[in-house]
Amino acid sequence: MILNWNLQKDQHSIHTAHVEACDDVTIKNAIEATIEKAVSHIGDNVKDESRYIIFEWNVEAASLTIAITDDTKTQDAHHIVVCAFSDFKIDAQESAVYVRELIMDYLPVCSGLMKSSLVAVYHSEGRNRTSLL
Repeated sequence: MILNWNLQKDQHSIHTAHVEACDDVTIKNAIEATIEKAVSHIGDNVKDESRYIIFEWNVEAASLTIAITDDTKTQDAHHIVVCAFSDFKIDAQESAVYVRELIMDYLPVCSGLMKSSLVAVYHSEGRNRTSLL
């Protein structure tokens, strides 16, 4: 799936995309495209202190944020990728499980990520409550 990415520059370069149609296939394809966009910046993002690639699902906003971060999960790398869904029809709590499963299904075939030594983690309730993917 091709998403139109916008770039917001501040302390970080935040790459954002917005998805309106939210059927299962569109959601799956958008999440995979978001992962690929984040992975495309691994070369620029990974530093000595990099430890995690963190997948953050915001239940209220129906948005997925992907960042490379350090051991403390407080110092994100320069490029951050965000995909927001405007018509996400799944219950908030169910959406957290659904999105996590889609990410887990895609990671084993994401060759760019498999080449890195980053640990993939996920949360929908705060960075202090991450779980391994």
